[in-house]
Amino acid sequence: MKSLLRAALDRPVSVLVASAALVVLGAASLRQLPVSLLPDLERPRLVVVVEDSTRSRDSLSTEIVEALEVRLMALEGVVSVVTQIDDGLARIDVSTDWQTDVDRLRMQAERQFASADKAGVALSVSTSSGEREPVLQVAVSGGAEVRRTEFVRNVLLPELARVPGVSGVRRVGGARERVVVRPVPSALAVRGLTNLDVELALRGVGTTEPLGMVRDGDTLRTAVVSSSVSSLNDLSSLAVPPAEATGNGRDEAKSGVPVPVLGDVAELEIEELLEGGAYLVNDRGALLLELFRTPSANAVLLARRARQSLREVTARAPPGLQIEVVGDASAEVVAALRELALAGLLGLGLGTIVVRLFLGSWVPTLSLMVVVPASVIAAFAAFLFWGVSLDVVALAGLALALGMLVDNSIVVLEAISSRRGERTEDRVELEGTTAVALPLVAALLTTAAVFVPLLYLRGLARAFFGVQAFAIVSALAISLALSLTVTPVLSRVLAGRRTGGRTPRNPGHDTYLILLRVALRRPLLVSTLAVVFATAVLALGWAGLERELVPRGTGQAVLSEFSLEADLDARSVRERLAQVSAALTAEMESFSPSVERLTMRYEPLRPRDPNSDPFSAPGRLRVSLDRSVDPAAVARRIAESLATFPGLDARTRVERALFARTLLRLSGDQRIEVKASTHQRASALARRVIDSLQGAGLATRALVPRQRTAWALNWRTAELAKQGASRAQA
Repeated sequence: MKSLLRAALDRPVSVLVASAALVVLGAASLRQLPVSLLPDLERPRLVVVVEDSTRSRDSLSTEIVEALEVRLMALEGVVSVVTQIDDGLARIDVSTDWQTDVDRLRMQAERQFASADKAGVALSVSTSSGEREPVLQVAVSGGAEVRRTEFVRNVLLPELARVPGVSGVRRVGGARERVVVRPVPSALAVRGLTNLDVELALRGVGTTEPLGMVRDGDTLRTAVVSSSVSSLNDLSSLAVPPAEATGNGRDEAKSGVPVPVLGDVAELEIEELLEGGAYLVNDRGALLLELFRTPSANAVLLARRARQSLREVTARAPPGLQIEVVGDASAEVVAALRELALAGLLGLGLGTIVVRLFLGSWVPTLSLMVVVPASVIAAFAAFLFWGVSLDVVALAGLALALGMLVDNSIVVLEAISSRRGERTEDRVELEGTTAVALPLVAALLTTAAVFVPLLYLRGLARAFFGVQAFAIVSALAISLALSLTVTPVLSRVLAGRRTGGRTPRNPGHDTYLILLRVALRRPLLVSTLAVVFATAVLALGWAGLERELVPRGTGQAVLSEFSLEADLDARSVRERLAQVSAALTAEMESFSPSVERLTMRYEPLRPRDPNSDPFSAPGRLRVSLDRSVDPAAVARRIAESLATFPGLDARTRVERALFARTLLRLSGDQRIEVKASTHQRASALARRVIDSLQGAGLATRALVPRQRTAWALNWRTAELAKQGASRAQA
């Protein structure tokens, strides 16, 4: 150890250059670290979509889905399988254990399905990627809906999808112009046609059919004929032969009667067909785009780049269109990281002041001001190598380690300073550092012995405690190396700047000695003052500090999850949302100007979207508020207003911060599975359970994962706790 320290002191330039290189590496790594509020806490998930348009719900369940569920549950790492089935379509959500290799699991599932393949059944397996919470939400309003949708699809969405770090862009709302053909039953009956004849005729539009082979010199070529239309008149002239007509009977049937055309048997119009759910912002129809990040992306940098792309697109948007950001999760991330960074800087500043008071000179104190920030910055290189993201958990570990980082440098500085007061030779740095080197190394090893086992935890515990343990140990190891090399080098380099060889004044040391003498002479008085001081601090903390389980977010909002009547078409859904939005906008006038924004969305489950939540309600109302209003009062007013709409089942609450939402989602829902011999009996029994729970004040949502025999009901554990109900009682 002594030879290493001597080599460092003999080559001060090399030590400082190497330390600077380590700091530069850490700074470069900091720019590449993924930034998020919390570490990756989502369990890997598989989504299996089964399609067969010829099968009913019961047939798909008994003949296909049940066998697939058995095969999926047999795979290693699978903890639950939830299925939703409809006629011709089924979605199977597979939840896995922590740290499961989801790509390997997907390949195993595909091999299992290959042996169970059936004719006419289409199977697709996908994995969830990134986060469920979007990083950025962009609303496009104004203008005609078709024009708005075309702009988003052709311009805005491709631009946002090209932003580095974006894993996907989800669109809610929109409409497209489509030709709508409505057959007239009486006209079909007169001509002996059916709806199937019209469908067969339309299927041929835009297709290419081979007629045979023709010789072109020495080459045989395929002769084809294509059927295409460019206007409503062309489509109106499309021949609609009866099903029994021959291939050459498109012009005339066997009886010689002219073949009817589409315009004679159907009404043709160009209409706006709504698609992708509905979205309103401040009582205006709009289209919503949600940006999701990849697991390795920097959420803050992604949001900044996306906003820059939005500014560029807005400059060339058609007149009348308005593009605005209605949600930005990176703001909460930045606020949390900024608070932790400020706390770390405050700790460094206070530590520097304490060292200055006790050493009596700024010259050795400068070593502390260099080594501690250098250790923190260099630790980011270890973060990047280990795959740790920059989040509140990792920064909390660095904040905890900051005090210990200061200790290493203080011990070395004090050892050197005490020896410099006794002698003046150039060996004081070597002797002082050597005297404390082994104790510091032993202290690091004992600390590592406590924290390193946390790296081998699994699941949620590893995501929190393992990351903190790695941050503490890596920062301490780097701090020890710099304290034993850079600190004595800087102490020797800066020692020449001392003036006159005077012994510096140590006001902190002198004050401590005075207080120590007083405490030893009057122990009872000192003990009484300590108890009074502790009591006063506790009283002030109890009265002034907010008591909450998790911190609040940067803003506040009221959230209402709701569902409408079943079997409503897209236009009816939008009409109902417009009514609710207009009523709530008028209701919120009493809270103006505290209400910043009111948004509504209604989006049925997308079976093919692996990131969609099968347990979430299709509708969501969100009212953004400023800090001048009580959100609980607004939530009560919204709940009372929504209760007046028949067929609308809503649950309203004050929106939690992103930190709390993530933790509650990880805690999962409590579910009750109701089984019966028939779907009707299961539905009736489930409805009685729902009414009973709602009568007790427990918010409950209904889910039908197995439509034939079972319903699953779920609610949040936290809401059960508020009602004083235990899981056993539930």
